[in-house]
Amino acid sequence: MEGHSHWPAFEISTVLLTRQVEVSEQFYESPRSIFRHSEKRVSGVQNLRKNTLTVLGFNRGLGMNDVIESQRRQLEHPHSINKPTPDTTRHVYNSHEPAMNGGSFTHNNTVAPNEKSVFSLLSLKGKTAIISGAGAGIGLRVAQAFAEAGANVAIWHHSNKAAITRAQEIETTYAVKCRAYQVDVTHDSTVKEAIDAIVDEFNGRLDIFVANAGIPWTQGPMLDGDNGHYRKVVTTDLDGTFYCAKYAGQHWRRQKHERTTSHGEPLEGFRYGSFIATASMSAHIVNVPQLQAAYNAAKAGIIHLVKSLAVEWVQFARANTISPGYMATEISDFIPPETKNIWRDKIPMGREGEPHELKGAYLFLASDASSYTTGTDIICDGGYCLP
Repeated sequence: MEGHSHWPAFEISTVLLTRQVEVSEQFYESPRSIFRHSEKRVSGVQNLRKNTLTVLGFNRGLGMNDVIESQRRQLEHPHSINKPTPDTTRHVYNSHEPAMNGGSFTHNNTVAPNEKSVFSLLSLKGKTAIISGAGAGIGLRVAQAFAEAGANVAIWHHSNKAAITRAQEIETTYAVKCRAYQVDVTHDSTVKEAIDAIVDEFNGRLDIFVANAGIPWTQGPMLDGDNGHYRKVVTTDLDGTFYCAKYAGQHWRRQKHERTTSHGEPLEGFRYGSFIATASMSAHIVNVPQLQAAYNAAKAGIIHLVKSLAVEWVQFARANTISPGYMATEISDFIPPETKNIWRDKIPMGREGEPHELKGAYLFLASDASSYTTGTDIICDGGYCLP
């Protein structure tokens, strides 16, 4: 390399530009040749014209100026050349590459599942799922769905002691492991401790987390509501989702990078984590006649939080939300019948939804059937948001 550090950039540019078409053709004819040729050190213009290191620039989505600069540095510092590995090829995930570099996403940040059968894609056999707010209502139905699909399930409740019995029923009915835990999602340390303990107890792994815990706003117009009630709603609905996501995400990142359980054993069958948060159609519209600004804001915050996590976590977990409409669950028991009739007037399907009608949406997002789905929100509202 002695004597080549003075080469002007336009000479290198000319060499690369004249080779662009030829190199591209060679790449498509024989991708493996990239790695064979790229191991040769650059030693002058003649060797530069023969090697295919340029292809690596195009393969990573770099512009021509980036490639020229890369070649210039290689000519000046031949021992600093980063040799490519098979991890840079198509369909091979490279855990050592950042998900995003300079505003551009790394190519092939994820890998598609090998399974093609719809039944195998929807299977959760051997996976571990945690569901908050699962003592009754939507969360309980989701727990049943996951267990039926083969997952071992931990259901969280705040004060509903019946969850213990429901867990026993799930375990007996579906022949999976199911336990109930009393967890207050408004305390970050409590959430972390609960997740860590459950992961250790459930085969040292976590595959799915459903953040379903939430409470309604019950005090009407914001100007007349109590600030303490506001804080309780937002802390439970939004902050609780944040805490659950944070401490579940830490396990998924470690599992993807280390490929081991929390016990240090080889981790089998883990591809990516799946985080699902229960938002609401109230994140998309303003409900009437009842007024609930704090609840609407918290649910809208959940959707954008999860969209953001979908980008941050792309290499090790997917993140999505489901926005139910009016559902026939305990959370709306305080609503008078007259108001519910007004709801039905505004729902094209003319009725409230039943919790079991959401099973399919949650199972889809939890499973490999949604392997190319992240950062989305599924609205299940009987058509309320349409008119």
